[in-house]
Amino acid sequence: MSSIEVRPFRRGDREQLTSLVNAHVAAVVPGMGVSVATVLSQLEREPGEFIVDPWVRERATLVAVEHDRIAAAAHLLWYASDDRVSPAYRNTGEIRWLLFWPEGPASASAYWTDATRAAELLIAACIRKLGEWEVSSLEAGGELPAPGVYGVPEQWPHVRALYERAGFRHTGQTEAVYLIRVEDVPEPSGPPLAGLCIRRSVGLNGTRLSAVFTDSTVLTDNTVLTDSTVSADSTMYDGDTEFGGDTALAEDTALAEDTALAEDTVTGVAGYIEMEIFEEGERLARHGGWADIGNLHVAEPYRRRGVASWLLAHAAEWLSLAQVGRLLTYAWLSGTDPGGQNDDGYRAFLTASSFRELTRTARGWDREMPQ
Repeated sequence: MSSIEVRPFRRGDREQLTSLVNAHVAAVVPGMGVSVATVLSQLEREPGEFIVDPWVRERATLVAVEHDRIAAAAHLLWYASDDRVSPAYRNTGEIRWLLFWPEGPASASAYWTDATRAAELLIAACIRKLGEWEVSSLEAGGELPAPGVYGVPEQWPHVRALYERAGFRHTGQTEAVYLIRVEDVPEPSGPPLAGLCIRRSVGLNGTRLSAVFTDSTVLTDNTVLTDSTVSADSTMYDGDTEFGGDTALAEDTALAEDTALAEDTVTGVAGYIEMEIFEEGERLARHGGWADIGNLHVAEPYRRRGVASWLLAHAAEWLSLAQVGRLLTYAWLSGTDPGGQNDDGYRAFLTASSFRELTRTARGWDREMPQ
């Protein structure tokens, strides 16, 4: 049996580690890949996680080396326990991701041996390290620095099996990741409601296109749908009737309950969509630009009337001008998100709009603390 060394990551490991990361990324999102600089950046900090990342007290990256090859690697986080940290994260230890090369053919060279044993030694070392930090809870996932790759996707059965053998249980939600080629979105037609036009502005999650009524006294969408109206990372489906939409989507309670909004603000903006384009400097896409839907919201009085489809068409037109060729979005498969949103109708909308389901990914893996 060949010897396996588990040790801290060294800068000289960066190319092999990036190859391991990209092998797992490409199995989930076609043509997606990240640069060496992107991988190294995540090991130091995650600026995109501007709420959670400052709570991290310590980080560590471990690798398992066999035949001078990085056979497995893992990135660990230890969250602080002071009052600024959300209670759910306080003194939590997390395997941010753990990757390893899967089993190869029986006839393969000895230098391409199955890395399962290396991964088992690595995850044992990870649990020991988290124990040394004296964390109060253990969590695991697969949050790589690439769009659409998080949790434990179904394309990583070897990672899931390893987590389960190590005592981790999936206690969170399962989400679906969807993709559409921008060129496959129908071109915009006339407005679905008389008097609607598109207004472009800065959004919470990328460029915002708002469906605004030109004959309304309220024309600025920022005064209509505020941060309190919809959570930053949610997507809301309007249940278009032409799609046989699901009417189970709950009313926008924030809009209904916010008495500070004027009566005519509901008629000022019918809805909006936000698109975040992934910058070349952050993420390296091998075949054209990428973006995802940061928010898609339609006010309750205008749902099931074609507004979401019209917004999507205009979003695709804008992305095409920006030379973006692929658009991602995400939806829960069951239950409700932290904002109480059910995604059944949104998934029906995506299917009817020709989005393709790329993967289903399991988020939220927990393990009891070692005795």
